Amino acid sequence: MKILINATNVVGSGPKALALSLLPELSNTLSKHALRLLLPDTAEFINIKLASNNQRYFFPRATGIKNNLLRMHELYLGIPRHAREFGAHACLTLGDVGVQRLQCSEIVFLQNSLFVYPVSELHGHSSWGPIKGWYLKRCLQRTLGRVAAVVVQTPVMRDRLIDSYCVDAKRVCIVGQPAPVHVKTFSESKALHDVIAGTGERLKLLFLAQYYPHKNHAILPSVCVELKRRNLHDRVRLYTTLTTEEWARLQPELENSAVVVNLGRLKPDEVASALRTSDALFLPTMVESYGLVYLESMLLNRPILTSNRDFAHYIAKDFAIYFDPLDSVSIVNAIQALPQFIEEWPAKQGDLKRHLDSFPVDWGTVAEQFRNILELNVDQ
Repeated sequence: MKILINATNVVGSGPKALALSLLPELSNTLSKHALRLLLPDTAEFINIKLASNNQRYFFPRATGIKNNLLRMHELYLGIPRHAREFGAHACLTLGDVGVQRLQCSEIVFLQNSLFVYPVSELHGHSSWGPIKGWYLKRCLQRTLGRVAAVVVQTPVMRDRLIDSYCVDAKRVCIVGQPAPVHVKTFSESKALHDVIAGTGERLKLLFLAQYYPHKNHAILPSVCVELKRRNLHDRVRLYTTLTTEEWARLQPELENSAVVVNLGRLKPDEVASALRTSDALFLPTMVESYGLVYLESMLLNRPILTSNRDFAHYIAKDFAIYFDPLDSVSIVNAIQALPQFIEEWPAKQGDLKRHLDSFPVDWGTVAEQFRNILELNVDQ
């Protein structure tokens, strides 16, 4: 069987960590089949270790309108051309709306939660403008009418997909994921993050997220104001992981508050040390398709402060304090409740282990599930 793997649009930190963990295992699991992989032309994917007989093609990424035009060309012309030239029997698409004009079976791995959460639940925190959102959802609607199967990561995403697009439940498959490979690689290390460790006795919260609107960095100024109103601003430090340019956009809104400190973008080996050195993960996100960062935090035995939303409850269960991500008072209430939660944390260890054991044990197991889906939905 000839399988085309379309990963050209894997660009966000979560989808990228997932793809870099999954693709090597998928390459090994599908070793009896011929693979052609279409990947972003970034260093991580250029250097990824795959079976030597796999064909690889790299696609450029851009920003703004230029990237939108590249995406249109790929979906309507570039990827279908690869499928025809390769003689593909099946196409596995990661993190996209599906390829147009494809003449073989396609399985779409839908990772973008913006497709299934209505605008009313995002409260303006969307990376898509109204026109782009309408267009992409229409594309997905057409895709769902013809694909062999759709893969999502949680029952929450499955139910929302079915409700939003009236898709046949029999064609929706759930495949969960373990923590990214780099977290397990560095989880045994005892290294601490020097900047966070230097905080002393202050409560240390790690806001581990890129600067997307739905991650809700916009709430931080009002959180700082509320902390100051309660005279807690000298007892809490909140660490962001933004690029220099992103930090320059956010910092003026903080009015020089010392509560928020930017660490810069973390390398994979720094994620584990930063989480380990923090008292809790802080994530006021509006929407997630899965939330691998929740899994990272729990694997490294750290509590979570996060949004009172369905996606968060599914992954974080009783190992988080929940708040209204639009309300700084609710958020600071959760921060104040954290010390007591930390005192109770040792009693949660047995339940935490059982919860973590409910996720796939490794990426090889995930690759096996994808192989089964592909082999059940192939045109030969």
